[in-house]
Amino acid sequence: MNWKTITVEQYQEVYRIITDTAFDDFEKEVQVCALLADLTERQVEELTLDQYKELKGKLDFVFGTILAEQKRMNKWKGYTFILDVRKLDVGRYITLQHFLKGAEKDGGVLVKNLHNLAACLVIPDDGYDSAKHTDYAEELKDCPFLALYHTMVFFCNVYNLSIRTLLPYLEEEAKAKGATPSQISEAMTHLQKGLVGY
Repeated sequence: MNWKTITVEQYQEVYRIITDTAFDDFEKEVQVCALLADLTERQVEELTLDQYKELKGKLDFVFGTILAEQKRMNKWKGYTFILDVRKLDVGRYITLQHFLKGAEKDGGVLVKNLHNLAACLVIPDDGYDSAKHTDYAEELKDCPFLALYHTMVFFCNVYNLSIRTLLPYLEEEAKAKGATPSQISEAMTHLQKGLVGY
């Protein structure tokens, strides 16, 4: 097992375990080993020390940093990913905002909602239906985590860049229309909050 074989759902569970302060480090290791090796915690606890060391050695990568070498995905199974910010409609933007609530204070929100966020950026081969968002999100839980993670990072970087580019343009347009500096400042602050703080 390695980063490329872990699904979104598995990583979400690993993240939940690793960040849970109710468990000590050894309990976390046992739970993660059980999850990723498809064993029960009891089965892991019954391993010999040598067997446990070998299993944990194969899974140590999840306790480190996420690999940066993976490329983004354009397609996965029956889905095409929207990677062009300009193609994101208002409905998806609103849904994206909903699943980003609290992310600026708690990065775990992003991991917990990764499948929901990704569902905002897909076009199924049979066409998009906003009423099926939950279905899309559930299917995306089986997507390779690393590939989806880098796809989402790519989208967020493009999104962030486009917003940074857009704000000065809007500010100049407001000046040209006679807005006062305080009106412009207030409008830009409001707009930035509405654009996920970018």
